[in-house]
Amino acid sequence: MQESITNFDRYVNEDELNYGTPGSPVIGDCTSLFDDRSETSANDVLPLLQLDNWNPDLSYNESPPTCIHYTIEWKLLLNGGRTTKLTNDTEKDLVLAPGAFWNRCLKSKVEDVLKKKTPPRKSYKLDETNIIVSTTERGERDFTKRFDELDIDWQVIERHGI
Repeated sequence: MQESITNFDRYVNEDELNYGTPGSPVIGDCTSLFDDRSETSANDVLPLLQLDNWNPDLSYNESPPTCIHYTIEWKLLLNGGRTTKLTNDTEKDLVLAPGAFWNRCLKSKVEDVLKKKTPPRKSYKLDETNIIVSTTERGERDFTKRFDELDIDWQVIERHGI
């Protein structure tokens, strides 16, 4: 009779473990080996890391991933009769939720670029912000949302599921 081993924590001495190829298990024994294992299915949804759950010192390069990784592509346009692109940039492999990333990093970066790329004695008013959320999932359409000035409701964007 073969004994099923499901709890390896009870072994203190590794020399007692048998690392050889096991014999053919009985179907009932085989299923008990995997009861505690968590499997990621296609229906599992990875979380967006909010600021209180995020550690800036971690790389978050787990395999399989434990949170959503995404990219923000942004551009700054000046509309003074005709549209002029001041700059565009890409923020890659982000894990911090977009709203938290905006408040912590990107908003000040956009404001700094605006100050540097526009004439100092002329004032400009921000008109609107357009957010486009794209996904690599087949059959998913882009989600586009317009906001006045920099008053972005990031919860709307985050609820859409990046």
